[in-house]
Amino acid sequence: MAFYVEYGLDDRFTLIGRMAWQNVSRRSGPDEDSASGLSASEFGARAQLWQDDARTLALQATALIPGQGENVSNRPLGSGGQAAEIRLLAGQSWGRAVFVDSQIAYRWRDGIDLDEARLDLTLGWRPDAHWLVLAQTFSVVSVQPGRAGTPDFDQHKLQMSVGREWGGVEYRLGGFITPSGRNSIEERAIFISTWRRF
Repeated sequence: MAFYVEYGLDDRFTLIGRMAWQNVSRRSGPDEDSASGLSASEFGARAQLWQDDARTLALQATALIPGQGENVSNRPLGSGGQAAEIRLLAGQSWGRAVFVDSQIAYRWRDGIDLDEARLDLTLGWRPDAHWLVLAQTFSVVSVQPGRAGTPDFDQHKLQMSVGREWGGVEYRLGGFITPSGRNSIEERAIFISTWRRF
């Protein structure tokens, strides 16, 4: 279960935060790793750099605080230290119906964990004012040579979801898979989420 919030201070600056509670286990052959508690939490701010009627460009800085669950993609649950991330976001819309969001990021990892490059892409389509369909990809690649006990890795995730708004709250149903990866978890999941604008 995850909780994500954005709060706009004004037209240019936004505060962001994310916390997630996990009750998770993962198995590799006879070995099983499990954890219950908070995973890595994220706190930061975003600044809009430029905008016109159809395009926008922003820069985001985030600090990550480790928890008891998953903190690093290719490490045992509960391991991994603090991290910091810088992210460039660009968006393009075509009328009210279609938009594309692209984000590229660099994440600095503390201790023995490897730094990461990240690329997130979203295609959004609004068939009408109440529905929103999202097709997304999330990719993460380690950018340092692997070390003993910390192999280099990559993971690529595909996600589809459909949301419907009722009474100011959007209810979203979706799923994701990881069609490719190296030294990382193969994931398959269905999720339900709610979005509230205030």
